[in-house]
Amino acid sequence: MKRSVTHQKQLTENDGLHFVSPILQNYKTMNSQLITTTHFDKPLAWKKLLSTITMAALLTIPTLACKFNVTNFLQELNPTGDKDSGGLNYAPSQIPADTSGSFNITTYNIDGFPDYIGGNSNTNATAIAGILETLALDIVVFQEVFTVTKHNIFTTNTTTATYPYRSNHFRGTNISFGDGLMQYSRFPFDKTTAGFNRVRWAKCSGDLIGYLLGLYANPDCQTEKGFTMSQTEITEDLVIDLYNLHMDAGGDPASVEARTVSMAQLADYINTVSLGHVVVIAGDFNLEWSDSPENRQIMEQFLADTGITLACVAMTGSLDNCNNNFNFPDHIGYRNNDSFALTFLSLEHIPELIDENGEDLSDHKALKAEIAWQRLP
Repeated sequence: MKRSVTHQKQLTENDGLHFVSPILQNYKTMNSQLITTTHFDKPLAWKKLLSTITMAALLTIPTLACKFNVTNFLQELNPTGDKDSGGLNYAPSQIPADTSGSFNITTYNIDGFPDYIGGNSNTNATAIAGILETLALDIVVFQEVFTVTKHNIFTTNTTTATYPYRSNHFRGTNISFGDGLMQYSRFPFDKTTAGFNRVRWAKCSGDLIGYLLGLYANPDCQTEKGFTMSQTEITEDLVIDLYNLHMDAGGDPASVEARTVSMAQLADYINTVSLGHVVVIAGDFNLEWSDSPENRQIMEQFLADTGITLACVAMTGSLDNCNNNFNFPDHIGYRNNDSFALTFLSLEHIPELIDENGEDLSDHKALKAEIAWQRLP
């Protein structure tokens, strides 16, 4: 049974220490998937128990003592499933078919975990939403819109006049943060589950307790990281299969293995579901390869398997030049079909997304590409 808010408020730091200390004492020798391998196939009561364990463990982290609020944390975790983002329902594109045109797409990781576990502040999230409203971009795909609060900030501070079509917010389970993936667009797409596909990675590394204890670089298994795909209508007859993704982070062998498996999973999906379609892909690949031969091999294999052209390669000439000019985890790419040819016109990090001190509003820069398209004879 769901606990009341009153009960939540009565939990103290000592309660948390007493409740979870046996787990923490043995954590390094436990299966690192304690929290994450059970929440899809166990009864609801077990989900609630694991949620309580997670909460209690957080109370033992000294650095969070002054900022952590049990009630707030549970309010961020407990909502589950999809929440509407206020966008319009799908309606066919009213932009007439043409022989050529252009559009822009931006990918932006907003660092949207709660600020008390290292995520972005609500102040910064509000500023981001306001700036994006002013910029009026064609398509924006977000990563790390993990919390209810961050999602509400974006829906409140952007208008449907600027971004009429929006994907729902997937909030995960009682003990997870969802996939964090969201799409804003002036072009129509179907936001329902029948038209907006969410796929979770087959493999992940790292959970929340281990992350807060310094055992993992990231709490990826406490999310449903993966990718989404929507058929987004640029014109009446130019429909792109638009992918938004967020890869497992971290440089440890388990994270590298997770990315290897995940990129193969994505390539198989693209080559099956999007066979013969125009593909545009954007997101946080977490594949910086300047000092990681493993990451470079993963990216090269993915590009070879799918025929995707990365914007940074198109604009700079090679993966090596990508390292020099766009040494970031975020990328945009496309694949043409027999009817339409896409070309990158420009690639830049949006300069407006900074605070009053000139600092980036997120731990990622927003990457924007201008793409021209042409109908083939």
